[in-house]
Amino acid sequence: MKKFYFLLALFLLVGVYACGDDMNEEEEEMMEEEDACEGTSFTYTANVKSIVDSSCALSGCHDGGSTPPNFTTYDGIKAFATGAASRTAARNMPPAASGISLSDAEIKTIMCWAENGAPE
Repeated sequence: MKKFYFLLALFLLVGVYACGDDMNEEEEEMMEEEDACEGTSFTYTANVKSIVDSSCALSGCHDGGSTPPNFTTYDGIKAFATGAASRTAARNMPPAASGISLSDAEIKTIMCWAENGAPE
């Protein structure tokens, strides 16, 4: 009977541990950055378009030509706002080979814009 209670306690302990916080560092950083967006009101026209035009919607990239998606218009990027924010935050976009890098402020602008519903 003692073995049964021991196994039951062990099972419960494992169950409680499995329900714990299992965020990785990248997710924790993203949550902290999301908190930094409170009170911001970035829009595509006022804040994001200039970043996209100079860093993403370039010839050979997301210019509506050979590499989809097309980021030359608001409608073209809106559907990809969350993915664009995630990839820029991870510094996967723009690709290193392009020689273009976004500043932390530009990344925050894109992230907060996407988090707030990607308003025009």
